[in-house]
Amino acid sequence: MDQFSKQQRIELLFQQWCDNTIDEKDVRELMQLLQEAGMYNELEKLSQAAYFQQPPAPFFTPEQKRKLFLNIVKPVDVVRKRRMIYLSGIAAGIALMIGVSCYCLVYKKSLFLPENITAENDIAAPTESIGMLKSEDGNSIRFENAHSGMVTTQENVKVIKHTDGTLAFEGSTKKPVSNTLTVPRGSKPIHLLLADGTSVLLNAASGITFPNAFTGSERTVSLYGEAYFEVKHDPAHPFIVKAGKSKVKVLGTHFNIRSYNDDAQTKVTLIEGKVDVNDELMLKPGEQAVVGNGVSDLLQHPNMEEALAWKNNEFNFNGWDVPAILSMLSQWYNFTIEYKTKIPTGHFSGSIKRDNNLSQVLRILETGGLQFKIQKDRLIVF
Repeated sequence: MDQFSKQQRIELLFQQWCDNTIDEKDVRELMQLLQEAGMYNELEKLSQAAYFQQPPAPFFTPEQKRKLFLNIVKPVDVVRKRRMIYLSGIAAGIALMIGVSCYCLVYKKSLFLPENITAENDIAAPTESIGMLKSEDGNSIRFENAHSGMVTTQENVKVIKHTDGTLAFEGSTKKPVSNTLTVPRGSKPIHLLLADGTSVLLNAASGITFPNAFTGSERTVSLYGEAYFEVKHDPAHPFIVKAGKSKVKVLGTHFNIRSYNDDAQTKVTLIEGKVDVNDELMLKPGEQAVVGNGVSDLLQHPNMEEALAWKNNEFNFNGWDVPAILSMLSQWYNFTIEYKTKIPTGHFSGSIKRDNNLSQVLRILETGGLQFKIQKDRLIVF
């Protein structure tokens, strides 16, 4: 294949890659072509054209550009990872395109450990859901030790662990009992089904306090951390979620709340329905409320994939700084962070599956010049 034909082939495969229509066998061909001598410059031109709408690739739409720079394409059987990572310094923003070197991220079996990290001290992603259910009467149950079936009863309300791992409260009572379910760092999410039929998916490093049955005019729960709610519609009994400095009132809807202690803001992202935040903002689907420092702001076009990434078993960060990324990773992989250097000022964008080992995720940050060392449950940044 001569250089001209090779360039045409690359442009065709690159377009299919951005469209997410490329065949599995053609992904390998594309990456092999890009690895050959002189092809890095070709990738750089294609990438710049994709982002800035310059020749020689006018076929890229804004949606295709968004996919190219902010997402990882997820085929059915093979995980193919592609990402643009940008590092912005104090003086200027520098676009850092991962071109030839991205071949090692195409297939899981081709992933390499970052420098200073060995397979022996790597940290694997959580493989099970662990947690603790505590009731106000002093009883406690470890989620991972409970077998499928009825776990206990609380004032005629059955607490059941289904075979799919869902923890469900079934029944009614005139004497509600308050419960708190906590999911620690290093755990897969836990699915909770409240007595009214409301579904809650609780992320790692999170907790929710709720009654075993709702008896008043409102259905109120308290949250710290992050959870995805699918509220059972009941106009006569509004559902209230208290999280951080926010109070979310709904009748029946799907939404995500992120309110970790390390976060300066609480974010409420609405998927469907309608919610009221702090009696100030009425969200419509696809909107997000950001609450912090006594101010509630409305984002009409938030990054929905970023907000729901954890629910879809992904990390997705769009212009995040290093401390924010490492804080999110520490909740999932359960490690503490130690900086041997001043805290980096770079910002990164990327997406990667959460079932990868920690070392594989850290490769994204290493491309920006950072180095890491894992010592048991401690991540050293230098």
